[in-house]
Amino acid sequence: RQAGFAQIRALAALFISTTFLMLQLMIRPYKRQVDDVLNGLFSLVLIVWFNATIVINGCLISPAFCSAFGHKAGETPDELFSVFVSFLAVIVLASLVLICYITATATDGMVVLKERGTNAEPPLTL
Repeated sequence: RQAGFAQIRALAALFISTTFLMLQLMIRPYKRQVDDVLNGLFSLVLIVWFNATIVINGCLISPAFCSAFGHKAGETPDELFSVFVSFLAVIVLASLVLICYITATATDGMVVLKERGTNAEPPLTL
């Protein structure tokens, strides 16, 4: 009985996260593109995580549900968990590469602070 409520909570979380991601992609609430992309990628990670929760809980509730994914009755869904974790790792690594690229290209057109008389960059130390 508790597992059924866990499925309902996971489905509600998936629906809310997907709706939030769609609204965020349409509205673009942040000034910088980097922030929009980063928040979108984090939302995508949450959506994949909620999908994994639904599938793994479904395997624990019903062996027939799990057999649809190629698992035999009585097996634990550890293999499915490892697939989802590896997929999430790929998403996180790709997002880091994308954020580094966006950050590197965003700094190309930035205004540089220069001194008036010499037109040289001032020595700014921390």
